[in-house]
Amino acid sequence: MTSSASLPPEILNHDWRRSLVAQAVSRAFTPPPDTEIWEWADEVVLLQNEDAAEPGEYRSSKTPWTRRLQVIIRHTKMWVWDWTLSRYVQVNVTEFNVQKSSQSGYSEAALNGIRWFVSYRPRNTIYAIDSAEEAKKIARRLLRSFKFLDQSIFTGDPDDIKTLEFQLRGMELLFYGSFSSGKFANKQAPFTVSDEVEEHGKFILGDLASRKKTSTGGLQINLSKPKLKGGPINKAFLRGNQEEFFVPCPHCGHNQFLTFFPEERDVPFHDFNDLIEVAPGEFMPRPLPLGETRKMRTGRFVFDHCKNLLGKWDRLRVQNETYYECAACQGKIEEHHKRWMLDRGRWLPLEVSSSPGIVSQHISDFYSEDELSSFGKIADEYIEAKHESHERLQSFFNHRCGKAWAEEANATQESDILANVAGRSVWFVDSPNSEGQIVRNIFHDEPSADRLAAANAERGVDTPPIYSACQPYTRGTIPFDPYRVRADSPPILILGSDVGGNYARWAVIAIHKNLSDAAVIDWGEELDPDSVRELAANKTWPIRLTGEKCRVASGWMDARWRPGDVYKACLASRGIIIPTKGLGGAAAVTVKLWSYVHVTSYHTRFRELHYNDQRARDALYIDRIKKMRRRLWFPSDVENDETFLEEMCAERQKQDRRGKWIWDESISAPNHYGDCVKEAILGLDFMTRNIRS
Repeated sequence: MTSSASLPPEILNHDWRRSLVAQAVSRAFTPPPDTEIWEWADEVVLLQNEDAAEPGEYRSSKTPWTRRLQVIIRHTKMWVWDWTLSRYVQVNVTEFNVQKSSQSGYSEAALNGIRWFVSYRPRNTIYAIDSAEEAKKIARRLLRSFKFLDQSIFTGDPDDIKTLEFQLRGMELLFYGSFSSGKFANKQAPFTVSDEVEEHGKFILGDLASRKKTSTGGLQINLSKPKLKGGPINKAFLRGNQEEFFVPCPHCGHNQFLTFFPEERDVPFHDFNDLIEVAPGEFMPRPLPLGETRKMRTGRFVFDHCKNLLGKWDRLRVQNETYYECAACQGKIEEHHKRWMLDRGRWLPLEVSSSPGIVSQHISDFYSEDELSSFGKIADEYIEAKHESHERLQSFFNHRCGKAWAEEANATQESDILANVAGRSVWFVDSPNSEGQIVRNIFHDEPSADRLAAANAERGVDTPPIYSACQPYTRGTIPFDPYRVRADSPPILILGSDVGGNYARWAVIAIHKNLSDAAVIDWGEELDPDSVRELAANKTWPIRLTGEKCRVASGWMDARWRPGDVYKACLASRGIIIPTKGLGGAAAVTVKLWSYVHVTSYHTRFRELHYNDQRARDALYIDRIKKMRRRLWFPSDVENDETFLEEMCAERQKQDRRGKWIWDESISAPNHYGDCVKEAILGLDFMTRNIRS
């Protein structure tokens, strides 16, 4: 063995503590501090003027709800209920999703995780945000904070620090903005962060997940303010255990999470004040028996007392006198109570059967101690947003409440179609609401309808229940004896057809004797408009009770896409089939409901029906299917045709800039059968317009 005395002086005198290799080895094997990441960040992270509204030392106490994320970044464990063992067990966390408000502090918490990995446990990391410019800002922000860390994190080569790519000791740190993922397509990283998920495009979550799929113990963090229900971050939130930040009431101690309006939820847990201690200092709610739920109510912002003698909002009082009302004791929770509550807050799940390994959280600005996020400021902002515009109101719900906005007020669901299947009796009571408007109340049992009618009678309002029913029938048969012009005339069946580039779909309805209700009896697809004409002329459908066979008496065919072929088929039908054209947007202004106009270049007696498409969709989807003001029945086997159901449910409404609900013209899902039924109902309404008026 060679003695130290025989080693060359340059070896003996070398400062091995400054050796780059030795430093890397030292970092790899030196245990990290025995503190959580947020505690470590409180000690070492300094925020610069360019990076924070309040530069200086990072303080997790300002955003204590972000501490759980920083704990999981290091330990990647969560508690889930094991139904077999009837107890909580720990599983690895692979995904952490946060549906957040604007003033949440989650981006900085995720950056703390990166700083900690850089310092103690190097690993490849990807940080994705909504634009290349924002990615550059995040990169510069991190780089500025790195100068306060151990400088051995750098390789010593200036070329290793690029604008969007840092080559550090033992790891790569990559940044990219929306749609710039190609540069890192072959990169693998066990730790990925996607910030502002809603702005990236729909493929970002799966794209990042693929970057960590070869890494054991990988963690993907997805952060974003939401936009619409069903958007990327809202779907990610619903995949997880749906945690809310519970704080105790300073008056009664009731555990609750804060909501702007009172909410009622079905939750699968016992009282959130009766928790199970699963580990020292860690608590979880006690699940109800499998399949059971209970109603949980939340508190609310209270500011309706802040009006002047004229009944208008006193905005100064709103800002100064708004308080939060406890869900349990209705006590006043004031702004000065926030710090006491935050010090005792904890995350608790609202879902017990979510996918193990996925933590999801929702947070609002209601917990923030920032002056601009006081109870009064938030209430005042709501009043202004509600008065200003639909877009401003959506922004309030997204950015302040952290809530996804429900864009569709009247999106037809499969359940709406099935509720109108023949054979199901319903009772209607048309009675005035609190604003004096007559609304239709729908009941599926007669006693409930009778009780409302009796209550109205006590108020002096006569609203007898209306019974509505249709005998069950199957596709291809007629459930009742349809309307006839005379006793010896054939029954009235109406066909509606939607024509596209390579198809011509159709639907047939039978008209009830009351000239209001109808039943969808059949539907199908042909190659061209003339094939539909032949079907209308030759096909028959039997009345279920008598067996009498009936043909189409009137048809209505959309002429927007193949007008030449449609006009030819209509002329060949000798007046049985009428061409139609639905008008939307500015063109609909010229047609209040419908207009029967001459078809240019054809003889003067050949006409087509122009109609307001928004009103026509109202008549089908709202008046008949949703509200059942006039009935439209479907056969009992309608569920057997998934395509028909899907296309009957493709339409939805959205609000325009003035807050008015209109049908969305940008829907890309096929709605051909929906348009067929709409055309048939349009024909019925047009032919009976004088009778009904």
